[in-house]
Amino acid sequence: MLIALIVGLLMGGGSVELLEFIAATDTEIKTVVTDDARRDAAQATLKDMKKRVEVMHKQRANTTRTLDNAVKPHEVDETAIDALLEEHFAMIGQYNRDMIDYRFQLKEQVTREEWQKLFGAD
Repeated sequence: MLIALIVGLLMGGGSVELLEFIAATDTEIKTVVTDDARRDAAQATLKDMKKRVEVMHKQRANTTRTLDNAVKPHEVDETAIDALLEEHFAMIGQYNRDMIDYRFQLKEQVTREEWQKLFGAD
């Protein structure tokens, strides 16, 4: 159980919260963005973001499962674990870059005023 906790901390989390945020933003876009073409483009970007989060969630689960299997034996292969974690952290880096790209893509699809309504402070 402790290993699962450590793996969870190392692998990152928050995909459920991000999926909820994406769903809430999609709902807001329906009312805030009045131009059909821009609204459709923004919603398509959010749909792509959601898919990317889901892919990352599956990749993280696979890494966790593989790491769990790697630490079960008495003779742990540290090199294999290091390689697995290196690959996973590279995957997290790519995921983060993808999400930043989606953010900029979304920002290009709405006006400054719409962006403020969607994400500005109340």
